[in-house]
Amino acid sequence: RPERAIRVLVIDDSPSNRRAITAMLESAPGIEVLDRAMCPRWHVDRVGLRLLSTWVGPATEWLNEDFAVAANSIRRADAGDILLLKGEAWPDNAGRGVIHRSPRLEAPDLLRIVAVLDAVW
Repeated sequence: RPERAIRVLVIDDSPSNRRAITAMLESAPGIEVLDRAMCPRWHVDRVGLRLLSTWVGPATEWLNEDFAVAANSIRRADAGDILLLKGEAWPDNAGRGVIHRSPRLEAPDLLRIVAVLDAVW
């Protein structure tokens, strides 16, 4: 899993190494280093297709197709999973994009590293 690779890289957990690694990841296009939920509310993206992969920390949550916000309808990916989410701009998908949100960060998971790529066509 990518999460393990990053943890191996951060074996020397000194403040200077953490700053350097965070700066490196933040400068990469499509890589987000987050210390809070990026999108904490349920929402639909206005893109055709979005790839999300959480490398470190809790991963994206989404609702089953019944769209009910109930405990049994909320799904969560695992770190290292790759999600492909159809958005509102996908052909013939208006009003049916995947409803999702960023998870709340709580100890011990106070950091997320997420890869985000949007399809362009």
